[in-house]
Amino acid sequence: MDCAARNARERVSSAPASPFRFTAFEEKALWGDLADLFHLAYAFSASDDSTHKTLAEHHFDAIYLEQRPARFSSAKNAGR
Repeated sequence: MDCAARNARERVSSAPASPFRFTAFEEKALWGDLADLFHLAYAFSASDDSTHKTLAEHHFDAIYLEQRPARFSSAKNAGR
């Protein structure tokens, strides 16, 4: 087995200051959890709050499919 491949797989490096790397699965889970957190922050913040507005500007107000929002199904968004 190639030593470079083994080192990459085991997250071992000969460089003392090499950056920590996540596996693809860990990275996907981390970003998914972060997105869930932003969706919850949007859902539970007041509509006149600056956090609410900022998250809406960055599309955390809905799930977007093909650049169109699929709004959350809640009483707050009913009828939109």
